Amino acid sequence: MSDFRSEDRNNSADKQFAGIPVGSGEAGLLASFLDSHDFSLNSRKAISCDIKKFARWFTEANKESFVVARVTTRDVTDFKDHLRRHQGQAVSTVNRSLVKVRRFFGWLVDEGTVPTNPAKPVNELKRQQLAPKGLERKDVRRLFRELELRQDIRANGVFHLFLYTGCRVGDVAALELGDLQLSERS
Repeated sequence: MSDFRSEDRNNSADKQFAGIPVGSGEAGLLASFLDSHDFSLNSRKAISCDIKKFARWFTEANKESFVVARVTTRDVTDFKDHLRRHQGQAVSTVNRSLVKVRRFFGWLVDEGTVPTNPAKPVNELKRQQLAPKGLERKDVRRLFRELELRQDIRANGVFHLFLYTGCRVGDVAALELGDLQLSERS
């Protein structure tokens, strides 16, 4: 358990869902969840924020108080879509919120408060690998002009290799003369 006493924490049960209509025991459930784990103060704040974000969305979307027993898998899926599409949050932020909701409901299942975890079947968003960005033409021109002014043949060769082959720094660093196939026109 944490070194903090419950009375010393800023997120005591009566303040957990301030301004959000919730069931009679929901604030106590969140406080018990936080107290049952040895979370750092920052983790406690992040978890509380994500659960409150879900509770706020739940009350607005369903026009009813947030009661953990009334949460469905559809609610969690729609919450995930709302964060990404309507609020434009980053994939990592959406996934973090989803993980926190899933963990909270997993704990509720372990405690016997709810029969199943509605967040368990909801998949996290896939992170899309972005292609590396190349240099602008004007930047390439300035680079090669500077290399020419400095008369640095080695750097000129390395930068041409980068530009025309798409090699990465590690590829060029590991390159040996035997790796090259040189012919008359290539």
